[in-house]
Amino acid sequence: MAEYYWWARNYNTQTDNRGNLNPGYQKDVKPEQGMSYELGAEQKVSDKYNTKLTLYYQNIDDYINFEHTYPFFIYNVDKVNVWGAEWENVYNLDNSNRLIFNYTNQHTKQEGTDQSEFDYSPRHKIALAYQYDAKPWQVRYTVNYTGNQKASYGKVTLSSYTIHNLAVVRELDPERTLSLYVDNLFDKDYVEQYGYPMQGRSYYVSLTQKL
Repeated sequence: MAEYYWWARNYNTQTDNRGNLNPGYQKDVKPEQGMSYELGAEQKVSDKYNTKLTLYYQNIDDYINFEHTYPFFIYNVDKVNVWGAEWENVYNLDNSNRLIFNYTNQHTKQEGTDQSEFDYSPRHKIALAYQYDAKPWQVRYTVNYTGNQKASYGKVTLSSYTIHNLAVVRELDPERTLSLYVDNLFDKDYVEQYGYPMQGRSYYVSLTQKL
């Protein structure tokens, strides 16, 4: 946390590049403090299907927030509540094939104000994955959905997006593994941080040798 203090004192400027007052100007960044509560239930529905639901609530003092565009400052928000639910599902088609589905619903709010959905805190996130494991092959296909989210003090809305990724791994022998990864398979245009478009379709090939 000491590095954050130094960074805030020396680089936080009075306004950002759009003329908004910088809430972290000439202020040390305090460590977050608070309480976190979770309540979960897990059920094995059958030999193939398992589901789990988790409810969570966080009450945070001095919540650390970031401005991700120039001049890239960091600041505290006095009192913040974060709450939501996570639903996890695993379905084993057989000994080699598996489907995984996760859904997260999250809410944020600053106490004493109407401000909600802090920057880069999407309300909805969905992940769907297919896994195949049967030596010498491993296959992973994932679909990740991220809902609309706010940026730039809530003044900008970043559109939702869905990204597909693929990984194929082949064990050549006990010491060597060949891997192929394709990120953003359908070359989706999307933004995770305001003003910074993410990379398009990317391919990676690796050969791993155990020594």
